[in-house]
Amino acid sequence: MTEQKLKKITIASTVTAVVLLAVLLFVLTFQIISIIVKKNELKKYDEQIAEYNRLIDEKSEELDIYQADWRIQARARELGYKFPGDVDVTN
Repeated sequence: MTEQKLKKITIASTVTAVVLLAVLLFVLTFQIISIIVKKNELKKYDEQIAEYNRLIDEKSEELDIYQADWRIQARARELGYKFPGDVDVTN
């Protein structure tokens, strides 16, 4: 091999390595940005889940009150229903 051919091969190899390194750095940078975006989305979803869990806990207490027997019976009486053993006090 001549010295000129060896220089061309060395230059071509160096250019190829630099281009490959640049492409790999670009891909790595893109992946890091993508990971950061996904982590931010995950954090937002975790906050929403926590908020919804808080709302569920808060509303389940209200639901317990509305599902209580005394509450159901009181509402039924308001609507005019009579239960066995009820005394008519309208007289």
